[in-house]
Amino acid sequence: MKFVFLLWIAMCGIFDAAVWATGVWCILYYFTNVPWPECFWVFIPIHCIWNLSFVRYVSTHSRQDCLFYMRLELIFVGCALFHALITSTLPTAVAIILLSLLEVWTDLETHWLHTWLFVACAVYIFARWSGKRRMAILTL
Repeated sequence: MKFVFLLWIAMCGIFDAAVWATGVWCILYYFTNVPWPECFWVFIPIHCIWNLSFVRYVSTHSRQDCLFYMRLELIFVGCALFHALITSTLPTAVAIILLSLLEVWTDLETHWLHTWLFVACAVYIFARWSGKRRMAILTL
């Protein structure tokens, strides 16, 4: 069970790294032609280092604690995804209108998909940060 817990933490870390990489890539793509995998490979080691504390968590907590943590993590990831997809549409529309108005002065072409991905990633990251604070209180 503890191996499954560590595997779950690794998968969540990879997913979080992908979200961070997508958010950064959406901004960098306006100015440079950086491919997404390069952004992803920058964030993978960062999230691996952030998740090293879970190795200690496995050794100091029981199987039930690990299972409870996995359930909470799954709920918070699902809620953050749902929250990001639903609430990112209105700020994206406002950002696209603003970027379209600024396009005359900046000569940057507005990409609606990049704008939506950036806003959705930012909302997801904020929601995950808020969920991790709540989870820290629940798992004490």
